[in-house]
Amino acid sequence: MKRKIKNMYVCTLLLVLLSCGSGGSKSGGSSTSPTPSRPKPSTPPTPLIPSEPIIGNNDVYYDNAIVIREKYFQYLPENPNRINNSITSDAVKKIPSTAGTPITKQDYEVSAGVPMSRKIFVHNSGTAQQVTDFSSDLADSNSYRAAIGAELMDEYIARVNSYVGDNLYIWPAGDAKGNKNPSLQGGLPYFENSLEKSWINVVALANKPGTTGLEWKNLEPLSNAGVAKSWTITAVSENGTSAKAAENVATVAGQLYEKFPGMKMEMIRQIILSTATDIGATGTDDIFGTGLLNGAKALGGPVYINDKIFVPAFTTWEFSNYIRGGRLEKEGAGKLILKGDAGFYSWQNTEINGGILDIRGRHSSGIKIGSTGTLITNSNTKIGKDVINKGMLKNVGKGAIIEGNYTAEYGSVTEAEIGTKLIVKGTVKIDGRERNQTLGSTLRVLNNNYITAVPTTATVIEAEKGIEGKFEKVETDELINGKVENTENSIKATISRKNVEDYVNNLSDSDEMQKNTAKNVEVSFKELDKKIEEGNADVSKFALSAAKLQKNSLSSSSSSLDSLSGQIYASAQALTFQQSQTVNKDLSNRLVMLGTLDNVGDKFGLWISGIGASGKLKQDGYAEGKTKVYGGQVGIDKKFGENLILGTVLSYSKGNVKFNRHGGKSNSDNFGISLYGRAGNNDNPLYVQGRIGIGFVNSEVKRDIILSANDISRAKIEHNDKVISGYLETGYDVKKGDFVFTPFVGISHDTVQRGAFNEESSQFGLKADKKTYNQTSGLAGIRASQSFNFKNGSKATVQGYVTHQRALNNEDLSFEASYSGLPNAKFKVKGIRLSKNQTWVGAGVLNEVTPNFAWYLNYDGKIDKKARNNVFTTGVRVNF
Repeated sequence: MKRKIKNMYVCTLLLVLLSCGSGGSKSGGSSTSPTPSRPKPSTPPTPLIPSEPIIGNNDVYYDNAIVIREKYFQYLPENPNRINNSITSDAVKKIPSTAGTPITKQDYEVSAGVPMSRKIFVHNSGTAQQVTDFSSDLADSNSYRAAIGAELMDEYIARVNSYVGDNLYIWPAGDAKGNKNPSLQGGLPYFENSLEKSWINVVALANKPGTTGLEWKNLEPLSNAGVAKSWTITAVSENGTSAKAAENVATVAGQLYEKFPGMKMEMIRQIILSTATDIGATGTDDIFGTGLLNGAKALGGPVYINDKIFVPAFTTWEFSNYIRGGRLEKEGAGKLILKGDAGFYSWQNTEINGGILDIRGRHSSGIKIGSTGTLITNSNTKIGKDVINKGMLKNVGKGAIIEGNYTAEYGSVTEAEIGTKLIVKGTVKIDGRERNQTLGSTLRVLNNNYITAVPTTATVIEAEKGIEGKFEKVETDELINGKVENTENSIKATISRKNVEDYVNNLSDSDEMQKNTAKNVEVSFKELDKKIEEGNADVSKFALSAAKLQKNSLSSSSSSLDSLSGQIYASAQALTFQQSQTVNKDLSNRLVMLGTLDNVGDKFGLWISGIGASGKLKQDGYAEGKTKVYGGQVGIDKKFGENLILGTVLSYSKGNVKFNRHGGKSNSDNFGISLYGRAGNNDNPLYVQGRIGIGFVNSEVKRDIILSANDISRAKIEHNDKVISGYLETGYDVKKGDFVFTPFVGISHDTVQRGAFNEESSQFGLKADKKTYNQTSGLAGIRASQSFNFKNGSKATVQGYVTHQRALNNEDLSFEASYSGLPNAKFKVKGIRLSKNQTWVGAGVLNEVTPNFAWYLNYDGKIDKKARNNVFTTGVRVNF
């Protein structure tokens, strides 16, 4: 009989210990409603009990009084409160700001009459008397209100109970070892209960007299928690004062403020108190309150929730602690991640009324997803009861389990990735019909891997007790075909990729550049499909990038299609031709000047000119580029006989073009040398003039390659080009006095050899061998000039001209290339083509100041649908 009684006693004791738990499991003294009675289910379900820390093992004792009761808590003298002191917050405010001065209402104000809000007030002192030494009788001279001060007392009550206040008040309990209760300030909710939700009283663990080093055995508490135990936490004090212990608690509160943006101070307080490590007597006790501050655990979030959690928009909170008991209502548009297990009451559903709840572990209760809510399940997710979806469920893990039923209600979306499988132990119920003009439930099938043109089928939902109904609508990524079919116990999805070229061609407002890009992408995708079917692992990186592109929208407004075009490498060659034309025009004007000058120098002539040009490259269906060219030339020439002048010139020009529609920009440096000559002078009406030259171009191209909003790479390459140019012109000067009219014809030729390049920064960067372009043009024009002779001996000549030029061959600047990640898939990259016809108009003035010095100014403009160019040149000539 005694043995039975002993066994019963042991069992009862164990049950009491388990039910008490630790100080870390408490809600910090907040008033909570009684635990609701649990309705008895008709069929008892298999309980889902998340794992939790083991309490009571490896207790640490000192004098049989101070005990640490948490198996996994490691007490470290160098970091006794487990605080990372490198993290601070501007939300923490010391009150009073000057130690030793009385606290006033103004200490809590931003400015006169404007109170601070969302602050953590840490105080450095309190009354020497204990809170119990004061009277609750307001008529008594020793009343708590008289000791605090009426104005300050009213301020505390008003601010704590104000909706916009949201402050936290942290107080030191006091430094007297014999006191069983804290100071009046730390224990103020003892008299004013409404203050408790914003109040923390801090007991200090300090070194005993004659000891140092904060070893556990050397610590003892100062003023105790006493009547304030429900809102008291204990912290180790490095300097032996409770004010320092309070500062340590405020540091953790500030870190929570920073880690969980927008979190209410009341919840920060609850986290600090509830994550405390139980020390002293089991549970909340009269000496240490809720336990010893555990900063590291506090940053893992709450260990108990029985309220609404509001996460602001554009904000993510991650709770990693094991959560025991209570109920969760997720509010707000932000995201809440439950990284640890959550043992909520299984008879009360978790509700997602807004934003995202991301469950990474076990979750004992059922879940209701509201119309604006989203539930994310992962590989280790295990939900203990039913899930009812009126919003969105995203399954992104392989092996997520719902122990109960899953119901997809009208208007809901169930999102599943190929390769994952949501396992439902009960029944899947789908409301897929239309009712009251509300669309039935939708299944959205996604994939993070590349999808080939060959259909792939996979199970996305498995239900052990069957499936009722079907999804009304099936959605996939824009470039993916998808269909769904139900079997008795599973929902299978079949997906394949669309033909990119056909897809873009069928868009109502796609243009030529986008269609060319889509054609090139399709060429590459077909080659990728082939490689994957052959089991070629070398294409894995390209396949990963291709998968990102498949998930993106390739509508006509898509930046991806524009950025993948690579048109800059074709279109920018037009800038190289334009640079050559700019140099040609300047040199042509100098040759005309030689025929106008009265004196070209007995020995030789030296001239210097500066060039500035701006223009556009454009063609319907392609990105438009704005061009700029700056440069100059230095030439020297000599007269041979009466009618022949020969010379040489060095030229340098810097050009750049910037394309819209994510086309990129190109900068080029062109250094060249030319030989030129003219037969015929101002006394000989028939003339022939021309040049031949070679230029060396270094081109730098920068552009973005956009596969998705989160995958943008910058391509930056250089290629070295070569330009060979020739120009020949003949004309006849018809003179009448100082007026000259000149019809002329000519021929020009440019050869541009673009160097090879490889954009290795992206799998979809372009790779191309060198390419040579040629353009030969015939031209005809008229030129008119009028000279003016001045009394001082100077002479000014004003001239103008019109030239029409027609190319004798078609050069579209396209070239063969491939994406760097799949070099065997060749395709043609197209861009703005060179103009077949172009017209130049120009005007200039030459001023011969003396027989040996002249200056000049010219403007040349190109009229062209595809390329506009305005060239300004100015310079001087000196004869020797």
